[in-house]
Amino acid sequence: MYTTLILKSLVSLLLLISVPALGIYAYQNNISGFRDSLHYSVCDTPIYYSIGEVDPKFNLKEEALLKDIKQAAQTWNKEYGKDIFVHDSRGELDIHFIYDKKQELTETINKLEGKLNVGQQNLEKEIQAYETSVKSFEQKLETFNAEVKKWNDQGGAPPQEYEKLKKQEEELQSEGSSLNTLAEKLNIQAKNYNAQVGSLNSTINTFNEELSQKPEEGVYISGIHKIEIYFVPSNKEMIHTLAHEFGHSLGITHTEEDHKSIMYPYTSETVVLAKEDREALSQICEPRPIWSDYLSRLKVILEQFQSGLPS
Repeated sequence: MYTTLILKSLVSLLLLISVPALGIYAYQNNISGFRDSLHYSVCDTPIYYSIGEVDPKFNLKEEALLKDIKQAAQTWNKEYGKDIFVHDSRGELDIHFIYDKKQELTETINKLEGKLNVGQQNLEKEIQAYETSVKSFEQKLETFNAEVKKWNDQGGAPPQEYEKLKKQEEELQSEGSSLNTLAEKLNIQAKNYNAQVGSLNSTINTFNEELSQKPEEGVYISGIHKIEIYFVPSNKEMIHTLAHEFGHSLGITHTEEDHKSIMYPYTSETVVLAKEDREALSQICEPRPIWSDYLSRLKVILEQFQSGLPS
């Protein structure tokens, strides 16, 4: 058993030593492009992505969605000058859109706000019409009272004028009663409107609580090479989130300074790389010598070799 393990380790060790030795020979003999072959960049091998599960409640059309994802990928591709992210229906990086409570609450808030805007406009129109009617009624009442006072000052109105004033009084009483009924109706409408405002505020509070517990609009899960998007408040914000998670899939961590950075921990509608993003990409994509890989592998083989020796 020890002989087999030692033999395998020696073969691997010889291979690791022979490759660099061949490299030195080639370099000394001026083989064209050999210097470049001694370095590699993680960005030189494209990451192929595909669209996975898309919850129909998002109401996202596949063609438009793919266009948005490509725009997010192009954010990094354009800066690097090569395609780092490429769409492929069999790509290993799956992008899923999973409908969660934040999205549901957002749509509820949008519906309530739309309903309230219409309700507010209608209520304001009715209140304005009511106030105009009240003003007209008050002017009529003032004219009527002045006419009654005039005749009272003269000791009373003749029968014909008296009947006329009596009729005006009945009309004013009817109009006043109608205005009181309208006022009650408007009060009910105002209460309903305020109740809807309360419902909206309650929903917003619930949304904020949900956001505090689960602030992510999306995540990159490195273990299974997967992006999950939970929340799409707007098209630009979705593209930003996709670009952000693409950055994580490359190994780029969060930036700290520029709030408009793609890799800033909090989302926005920014879809252009900031200075911090460009610097992080440059660092991730910087060519590295292949010797580092050889040395790591050599260390593992030596450890295996040593552990296989009899004590």
